[in-house]
Amino acid sequence: MAEDPHTVSLATAEEIDAYAETHLLRDPAVAEALSAAAAASASAGLPDIRVSQLQAMQLRMFVQAVGARRVLEVGTLGGYSAIAMASALPGEGRVVSLEISPHHAETAQNNLKNAGLSGRVEVRVGPAIERLDAMVKG
Repeated sequence: MAEDPHTVSLATAEEIDAYAETHLLRDPAVAEALSAAAAASASAGLPDIRVSQLQAMQLRMFVQAVGARRVLEVGTLGGYSAIAMASALPGEGRVVSLEISPHHAETAQNNLKNAGLSGRVEVRVGPAIERLDAMVKG
């Protein structure tokens, strides 16, 4: 039986990731901040469910590509994605990140502070649906 040409093998996906990680333009300071946030989040007992560093850098690239000045994130966890996105914003840019867990929010705020980005990211604690409703109502 012929192999489906649209199927990507796991090895191919890993090779693509390895190529992208080595050849895409990366900001060493952001990569270091992400590594530190991942380690601090693990030490704080947060679940290991963040995006990969490559995915974080892709989010950063998207923010830059569209010229975003504001970003809304639902689910902060340890602030990993927020660090990547906030680092791509212009000086007046801001990220609002919604997080239900006070412990996760506190960890994220510490990680953002350590990354030098606490002034660009506001972490709002509580159920996202309530936070979003409050944002809409002003």
